[in-house]
Order: sequence, then C-alpha cells, then structure tokens
Amino acid sequence: MKASRLIPVVLALTALTAPAVAFAQAFEGVLKQHMTTVMPPGVAALAGADTSDRGKVLAAVAAKLEGVDPSLVQTMETTSYVKGAKMRVETAGAAGQGFFAVLDAATDSIFMVIPAMNRVMVGTIAQMGEFQKRNRQRMGMEDLAALVASPTLTELGESTIGGIHARGYRATTAGSLSETWVDPSQKDPDLGKLTGMLQKMNGATMDSSFQLLMRSKGRVLRTLSIMKAPPMLGAGWMVSRIEAAPPAPQAVPDSLFVLPTEYARVNLADMMSSMQ
Repeated sequence: MKASRLIPVVLALTALTAPAVAFAQAFEGVLKQHMTTVMPPGVAALAGADTSDRGKVLAAVAAKLEGVDPSLVQTMETTSYVKGAKMRVETAGAAGQGFFAVLDAATDSIFMVIPAMNRVMVGTIAQMGEFQKRNRQRMGMEDLAALVASPTLTELGESTIGGIHARGYRATTAGSLSETWVDPSQKDPDLGKLTGMLQKMNGATMDSSFQLLMRSKGRVLRTLSIMKAPPMLGAGWMVSRIEAAPPAPQAVPDSLFVLPTEYARVNLADMMSSMQ
C-alpha cells in the first residue's frame, strides 16, 4: 500500500478513539464519521504560497473544502458497530484504503481485514498497538508524537454547526492546531472497556486527556486540525476535518463480529517478526 494511502488508514485507526468516553449508560448501536485529509500539495494549493501561519492555513483550507478538486484530498467514511465489549469498524475511501476491524475488549483481541490485500490480520490489542507503532515509525509519524502532546486549550465561543448550537475549543501544540466544536446539550455514548482498549492500541498518536476533556463538554460535532506532515511527504502541513453523525442506538447482530474465513490469515506476531 502506498504511503499516501497508508497514512489515512493509520489516522482512521487513531480516530477510533473519537467516540470513546465513559458516561453513565452503555451503548449498543452505530456511530458514523466522515474524515477529509488534505496532504501537503493540496494544502499549498488551497492556502496559497504563504503557509507560515498555521491558523490562517487551517482557516483557508477549511473554507475551500466544499467542492474542492478531488485530486487534492482523500476522504474516508467510518462506521462503527458497538455491542457490549465488541466493536466492528468499517471504513470506505479511495482504492486501497478500505478495511474493517473487529475489537473484543473481553478477550483483548482484534482482527483486521484489508480486502485489497486479501488478508485478515489476527492478534491481540498489544500486538496491533506495536504494529501501528512500527508503521508510524516507517512513515516518520512517531517522531511527531511529541509535537502534538500537551495542548494549550482556548475557548472559541459559540457558533452553529449543522443547525446545532455548538461551543468551540482550540488546542495548540508545538506541531499542531485543532478546533473542536461540541453540542453541550448532549454527551457521546459510553463504550465501556472499549475506551481503554482503543487508547492502548493507538498509544501516543493523540493526546487522550484532551480528547476526553472535549467529550466531557458535550457530543463532538466537528474537528478541524492541522499538523506537520511526516518527513516522507516532504515539508508542509496536513489538514484533516472529522465530522460525526449523531449516535444511532439500534440492535446490532452478532454476525458482524465473526472472523471471516475467505481471506488469507496472518498472525500479527509473525508480522512483528518480519518487520524487525
């Protein structure tokens, strides 16, 4: 899988923590979000020649995302089915990006299917976390972790997002800036033990305390972020927008969590050995 295609997959796995925060009641149903990622060439094209001020770059790119040239962006739809201690996450995007994964907090296990590779990877959450870490290292993203840690939080006031009265917050770090808008009248659903499981898998790719803080303030509607691009993509910025649909409580069939047999099975432990 090409680097430019693999990076959105890594970001999508990282974004699985997005709805994960503990509130009073367990949740069974469907969570959906749409992610748009603009790589450095697209950011430069949309923001103009001067990209020194990341706040202005973020605003310029965000203002032009609607109807933008598809060649400048990558999009990914994520649908998560939650039931008890299990979650199935399906993604759909450009060719080579789609996959689905099933996580089970009760057994600390995961399997991930990448149809384009005719492969299902099977292992523990710890092994998937290590696999993620090595992929980030290969793409030069691990070194960026320190640049996006310990954000400074600023309130943005109130606005209307998709017809909903929202409150905004800006998080600034050495290598990133993000703006998150929440609906203070609602809360994101409880995912129980899946919360800690997802954070364990994703490690230091995001600041968990900030994400949890945002969800304590309301249901997250939209996040716009800009961060330094990995070295393999050259100098510049990457911009992402994540928009979340309202949680949809509904019955989820057990069949969604069954390990498929039509794909070649690969153990994550064996993959770890081959990556050394």
